[in-house]
Amino acid sequence: MNLNIFQLRSLKTRVTLFTLAIFVVSIWSLALYVSRSLREDMERQLGEQQFSTVSFVAAEINEGLALRVNALEKVARFIDKFLLDNPVALQQMLGTRFFVNLFNAGVVAVTADGTAVADAPVVSSRRGTNYFNNEATHIALTEGRTVIGRPVVGRVLHDPLFHINVPIRDAEGKIIGALFGVINLAKPNFLDRIGEHHYGRTGGYLLIAPQYRLIVTATDRSRIMQPLPAPGVNPQIDRFVQGYEGYAVYVNAVGVEILNSVKAIPVAGWYLAANLPTAEAFAPIQDMQRRILIATIILTLLAGALTWWMLRRQLAPMLAAAKTLAAMQNTSLPPQPLPIARQDEIGELIGGFNRLLETLRQREEALERQRQEQRRTILRTVMDGFWLADTQGHLLEVNEAYCRMSGYNAQELLAMRITDLETKESADETAAHLQKIVVKGEDRFESRHHRKDGSVFDVEVSVQYRPGEGGRFVVFLQEITERKQAEQELRRSQQELRGLAKAANEAIEAERRRTAREMHDELGQLLTALKMDLESLHSALPSDKPDLGKRTQAMHALLDATIAATRRIASDLRPLMLDDLGLAAALDWLTHNFSKRTGIATDLVIDETVAQVPEPICSALYRITQESLTNVAKYAQATRVEIRLERDGDSVQLLVRDNGRGIEAADQQKRGSFGLLGIRERVMLLSGEVSISGKHGHGSEVRARIPLTAADAQDGGARLEQAIRETSTSS
Repeated sequence: MNLNIFQLRSLKTRVTLFTLAIFVVSIWSLALYVSRSLREDMERQLGEQQFSTVSFVAAEINEGLALRVNALEKVARFIDKFLLDNPVALQQMLGTRFFVNLFNAGVVAVTADGTAVADAPVVSSRRGTNYFNNEATHIALTEGRTVIGRPVVGRVLHDPLFHINVPIRDAEGKIIGALFGVINLAKPNFLDRIGEHHYGRTGGYLLIAPQYRLIVTATDRSRIMQPLPAPGVNPQIDRFVQGYEGYAVYVNAVGVEILNSVKAIPVAGWYLAANLPTAEAFAPIQDMQRRILIATIILTLLAGALTWWMLRRQLAPMLAAAKTLAAMQNTSLPPQPLPIARQDEIGELIGGFNRLLETLRQREEALERQRQEQRRTILRTVMDGFWLADTQGHLLEVNEAYCRMSGYNAQELLAMRITDLETKESADETAAHLQKIVVKGEDRFESRHHRKDGSVFDVEVSVQYRPGEGGRFVVFLQEITERKQAEQELRRSQQELRGLAKAANEAIEAERRRTAREMHDELGQLLTALKMDLESLHSALPSDKPDLGKRTQAMHALLDATIAATRRIASDLRPLMLDDLGLAAALDWLTHNFSKRTGIATDLVIDETVAQVPEPICSALYRITQESLTNVAKYAQATRVEIRLERDGDSVQLLVRDNGRGIEAADQQKRGSFGLLGIRERVMLLSGEVSISGKHGHGSEVRARIPLTAADAQDGGARLEQAIRETSTSS
């Protein structure tokens, strides 16, 4: 073999070596460039897909937490001081509420000092336990806000758990207790979907409470209730804790590089993380790098033998491939296979690249199929019904929850349209409603649907329109039949309570009338007789006893003051002229005394068309006027008050207007006026209407309208006596 061709003085040797060097550098540079570009593209695509999956799961968890918070807040509004003081009744109320199923460790009601008085289901050692030192319960009792507490090991259950706490307020808004639900992480709960699914083959999910740097639950059950690394140990974890949402590649605490995505759960202030080792995520890239390495070695060896006579021919396809790759990177279209000019080493390299693209495409399709299967799995496990429908109203997909609601199986439902199930809207109304949702993008409303057995049930519908794939409606349906029945029962209970309150008011007025009459007739007569006896005694005193005379005069003055105070107290309790002379005379006496006492001019106008009104209405109108004048004297700084009483159809209307500084809504709330509250309650108990308005510097106005057909006092008294007997029996 002639070795002269490899001598450095040979032009062919120098050209071959130089060309070979250029070729080797070029192919390795291209391999590095392609590898890095594909890794960046794959990292972005996998990161976005992972973040999308995490966002979907986080939204489900957020919805689950919000559902439980709303359920607790609704029930807390039904609990009052009476129920908290009656553990048996409260226990019965909690035990019959469907929301108990939302908390696998039950719900607990505590008093203002944190002591548990009722729970459902009953845990013997839980009632009587004081939870005031529990952070979440303490906040709910002292600050009056809803709190999702820190995951802890329970004192009673001895399992990892967390509380959802809501305050209980009385009618004045004062905190009188708290209601909390308990989620036991060691038992099946709505967060188990995190532990039941891996992300990829080796990845998983973590639900984290960043405010405590604590893992709530995870796919790896051994990490439940484990703390995060201390601040400063891992900057990327610190970034997620500080509120960053998205994906990132970093080395975790055990030294493994992972692709991690994080999405916040706003209701609890938590976030959900999904991680996948990059060894699995970027396996195709590593395989491609190995292939490129093998191909490069082969091409380098072949080029060493053939470059000196095929240099130009070999480089042409490579240059063409490089230009095509550069053009592909600058476009948003998916990568296309590179054309193969000749079946040589470069052709094999391009073919290997094309096979890699095909592998990536298959990988993306597999990931998409996996995502769809995960979505179907989640929808099968959710408690709410689910539809996927097209713009014509045809059902394309349903879940088992809606099948159970409606009684139809999935095959029957997929052959139906929305109009076949809807009862509140006609077909045309449903079509118009769908068009509105297309324009608006989403909607939430209540409706009624047919069951297979012919019955109907109430549902709350949440719809989102997604324009992709020709337009789809994503519909979630929650059955609210029991809630609607509970609302009806609540309205009936409120009506009964209003009747009892009205009867109580009337009973109070009757007792005031009796007390005032006895003070006027009996105590007044006794004091008058005592005064007459004292006068006789004074006139009979000897003139040589001046000290006794002064004492009897002082006693006489004190007795006069006592008589005046007795008359004033009797009038405040119930002016006798209200019963003896009627409402007009009582109002005239009230306004005359008011002007005399305060110096404020009073203009009283009573319409002649106002005849005698029923006693409960008469008492209410007098008390409203009395309270209004009291407020004017205390706060208005007025010089004139106008009072008008007139008949308006089947109602009687009272107007009290002053020219003072004016009361605004903010003043009413700041003052928390019990007088104004009493006015509203009196009018509402008689099925009337009341408005209290004012403008700063332009006076205030109280306007009350009461129907003359309001229920009489006898019916209310009977209801009050019956309620007292029932309460005594139950006690």
